Amino acid sequence: MAEFLYAGEIRFGPAYYMVKLDGRVLRKHLFEKRYFGEVSLWSADSRYLALSEWRSFVERRGPDTQLVVIDILAKRECTIARTRGFVEPVRFEGNTFLYTRTSYDKQVRAHVESCIVDLVSLHNSR
Repeated sequence: MAEFLYAGEIRFGPAYYMVKLDGRVLRKHLFEKRYFGEVSLWSADSRYLALSEWRSFVERRGPDTQLVVIDILAKRECTIARTRGFVEPVRFEGNTFLYTRTSYDKQVRAHVESCIVDLVSLHNSR
């Protein structure tokens, strides 16, 4: 079970959270905190959890996020994509996973890209 713990919010923007998974807070190393957006997605079999991790809160640079997929059974995680903007899970479909990447140019126009990842090759590449 994943539990989202409110940690703060960026000015004029969305909230960010720390995440507890099976009662333990997700950390980078032993002590380093990690922050996530509220969009998350479980696979139908509850094996995978996809989270949008916030890498930076520097306002002048804009959001900097990465998409992390956690394999609950194997107790491993993999970074799927990073972007200066937002990367968020959309859906699990059989052995594939769909996500969107939204980045912004200097005129603050959004560029949205949809991507598909094969979970079988992801699992075998670790």
